[in-house]
Amino acid sequence: MHDELKKAIDTSQHCQRNWDLSQPIKKEDLDLILHAATNCSSKQNRRFYKIHVVTNREILEKVYALTETSPGSDLFNTQVLANVLLVFQMVDTSDEYKQVDAEFHIQESINRDYYVSIGIASAYANLVATQLGYRTGYCACFDARKVATALGLPQSDFDIVVTLGIGLPKQNKKYWESHFDDAYNPLTYVKETIEVNYIE
Repeated sequence: MHDELKKAIDTSQHCQRNWDLSQPIKKEDLDLILHAATNCSSKQNRRFYKIHVVTNREILEKVYALTETSPGSDLFNTQVLANVLLVFQMVDTSDEYKQVDAEFHIQESINRDYYVSIGIASAYANLVATQLGYRTGYCACFDARKVATALGLPQSDFDIVVTLGIGLPKQNKKYWESHFDDAYNPLTYVKETIEVNYIE
């Protein structure tokens, strides 16, 4: 069991950039992934985000067109073309939360809680999806307002923070290779070592 978990963890760190769109995600699998992302830890169990589940290919193509890696590069992030794209957006958290110990809940702390909560939720979704046999790819390379427009969402003070593509990979490609055969394949990066210190 430990070996299987370690393999899932190692796989989940990779950004999948190509997809076998002929194989849909099973509804019960997607339901479990969303259960993980909506029932994970958050500050005082408060609601800091919502999740938009996108499967419409026309909309995904619009989002893809907004993910140019740098202006004029003509390089885009194909992880958003997955079978399913989870879009994590901040929401106005409860007034009760903002009023408790108000002198400590400065805006910086509230913003921290938004980002920490979305990071935890998307990571839960990422790992559970990987354990179910899917591949995943994060993307935050976009203008949040333009992506909201592409999704048909009203303009809001609460931005889209990150997306997570989930699906099955093309069998004839490495995870970093583009979804498109004639496209540039981005570089891969070796995972840097994270220091762990034991304080006893």
